[in-house]
Amino acid sequence: MKKSLMLVVITSIIIGLTSCATSIKMTVTRPAELDLQGAETISVLPFKTSEAEERGGTLIILDLFGIHSTKPKNPDEVYISEYLTSQVTQALLESPYVKVVGSKAIQTAIENGTEIPADVYLSGKISNFSNAIKVNTRKETVDDNDVYIDYFYRDVSFTVTYEVISAKTNNIISYKTVNLANKSYESKDRSDISDCQTLMRRDIDELVAKIAKQLQPYTEDKYVTLLEDKTKNPMMSLANDYAKEGDLVKAQETYMHIYETENDFVAGFNAAKIMEARSLFDDALKLMQELVTNTGDKRAVKALKDIEYEISSADALKQQTEK
Repeated sequence: MKKSLMLVVITSIIIGLTSCATSIKMTVTRPAELDLQGAETISVLPFKTSEAEERGGTLIILDLFGIHSTKPKNPDEVYISEYLTSQVTQALLESPYVKVVGSKAIQTAIENGTEIPADVYLSGKISNFSNAIKVNTRKETVDDNDVYIDYFYRDVSFTVTYEVISAKTNNIISYKTVNLANKSYESKDRSDISDCQTLMRRDIDELVAKIAKQLQPYTEDKYVTLLEDKTKNPMMSLANDYAKEGDLVKAQETYMHIYETENDFVAGFNAAKIMEARSLFDDALKLMQELVTNTGDKRAVKALKDIEYEISSADALKQQTEK
């Protein structure tokens, strides 16, 4: 009985694995999330720490003129501000779409009231910085005795505010505030808990990636999923095999032949999705619109919206990158 049950389970797993819908990976380039008004050059001013005094106007002007409070600098906060500055700058330096201008040239121009040598510039500030080692005391039983044991952990939180400014108009293109916070694992040994920089690095890296996407086009992986054939048509199986092997041209041609000769919805749907995966958006749009009109199938309606999004995204990218 147990062997029979095990055989059924194994068979079910095999069927599940072999019957999974085919997905096609495509790498797409997305437009920058912000409209930088055709900017070709950009600068990243140093992120300021909370000891810098705020002096009216926009956030960008913070401490550009060397004005400081008497509050001593926190080394962890300084590290985070410098890390943010360097990582955002590096992300932009690796981009083929924008040219990075050194921050000193921007600061000098602002101080002297001369023309700023960049189309846009970004700056930010860290505030509400808190880095504390805290303790949770718990009652535990050791050798049949109740004892109180201290568990230490680090608790870090701060706010990052940043904005993007048009150098020509001095208008704020974008102003954002992000709250970051994290707690380390607890440890009985105070010296074993994570330091502030290690604890927050992943959160900061995620913020850097987010900022980079706002300022420049970026690539991302997307998976186009085909519908499974329920008819056991050998030609459908052949088309699916082509898709799995990465021969998208043959897969598309085979699915289209089946759709045109047999009016098979799944074949037409898969042909349109492969067109999308090959960035043949106009062809994909036309075919999927035909399927929606003829069948009203919800799957086609959803897929049509996805193709329309890809077309819109491609158009936005073209506007940003064609100078």
